[in-house]
Parts: sequence; C-alpha cells; structure tokens
Amino acid sequence: MRKAMCDNSTQNNKRSYRKDIMRAALVCSLLTSMLVHADEVPDNPKAFYGVDKSSGLIMAPGWELVKGQCNACHTSLIVAQNSGTREQWRETIQWMVDTQGLWDLSDTWDPVLDYLSTYYQDKGIDMNKYRRKPIDSALMPPMPGEQ
Repeated sequence: MRKAMCDNSTQNNKRSYRKDIMRAALVCSLLTSMLVHADEVPDNPKAFYGVDKSSGLIMAPGWELVKGQCNACHTSLIVAQNSGTREQWRETIQWMVDTQGLWDLSDTWDPVLDYLSTYYQDKGIDMNKYRRKPIDSALMPPMPGEQ
C-alpha cells in the first residue's frame, strides 16, 4: 500500500514538473516572439496605436517628442497631411531650420526622423481621403519672392 502511494506521488510530481516545463517553454516562446517582432510596423498603425485627438498624430513610440518639436511652430495636422522617406523628412526639417527659424534638433534628429519616416511615409497615404500623392517639391512653382 505504501509503495503504491509513493509511486502515485512520484507520478504526480513528474506531471507537475512537466507542466511547469511546458509553461516555461510557452512563456519563453511568447517573449521571444515579441522581441523578434518588436521592430515591425503594424499594417494599420492608426488602429493599432490610436490617434491623439488634440494633435492628430499616431500615438506610436516617439509621437510625444514629434508633437513637442512640431507644435511649437505649427499644428501637427500639417505633419499628418504630409509624407515622405527619411531623407525627404530630413530635407523638410532642414529647410525649416534654414529658412523658418526652427532650432537645430541636435540629439532629437534621429528619433523624430524615425517616427516620421515610419508612420508618415508614402505608402501610408489614404487615397480615399486625399486626391493624389503630394507633388515633388522640385516640380512645384517657386514661392512668391523666390526666383
């Protein structure tokens, strides 16, 4: 009788140990999956992160920094109406520094460009909302007073 109780207890311990191992393996695989996919941008960032009601910006990582930098001079709705590659955004911001009195972004250049080029790039344009993609600045007529 005693041996049967010991055998039963040993089997229960083995089952419990197996369950603990399986749980640990599941947790590890979920954490690994989250880390592997951390850099991926969701298909619909607006739905995934939400949109800030006051600024109109997608509330993805970095949005508050962009809001602070951009809203000091203009509404962030201007950001949401534009799009571009990292280099196009860099050129636009540099133009603001050179001609509009924007301060040098110094150590915030990279986070701002990361956010803008990730969440406000050409492929994110909702063609149901806008008639066309933005015209390349080289094709635009000169601004009044420029020649």
